[in-house]
Parts: sequence; structure tokens; C-alpha cells
Amino acid sequence: MNVKEALQVLEEAAEEGSDEIKNIFSSEYKYLKRAITKNVPPATWEKIKVLDKSIHNTPWYYIGGVTLIACGVGILLGKSMK
Repeated sequence: MNVKEALQVLEEAAEEGSDEIKNIFSSEYKYLKRAITKNVPPATWEKIKVLDKSIHNTPWYYIGGVTLIACGVGILLGKSMK
């Protein structure tokens, strides 16, 4: 077996594996998705869509905010452990 054949075998295995993983996730979580979508009011979905668009447009602001909050919580917990 040469290198090209080995790479082709690895690529085929990766494609089969990714399809299998996608099928597992889609079948396992479709019930969870259904339960969530049934119990959330439409006005909330609109707010979620606006927030999602905002996060995609300016992700670094949200990453920075979460980082600051995590550091603050870490400092508070670190001081309380002394």
C-alpha cells in the first residue's frame, strides 16, 4: 500500500465516521429540540435571534465580557478559600 492509498482509506474512514456522528446527534437530540421549541414563546425566539445575530457580528465583545466575569468569579472564590 502506498501513501496515496493510505490517505484515501483514512479519508473514507473519516467521512463515514463524521456521517455516523451526525446521525447519532440528530437522532438523539431531536426530542430535546422538540421539547425546547414547544415550550418557548415566539417573542423569546425573536430575542434569541437578535442576540445570536449580535454575537455573530461582534463576537470579541462577548468573549471579553465572559472572560472578565470568569476572572471576577475566580478572584472572589480565590479570596474566600484563604
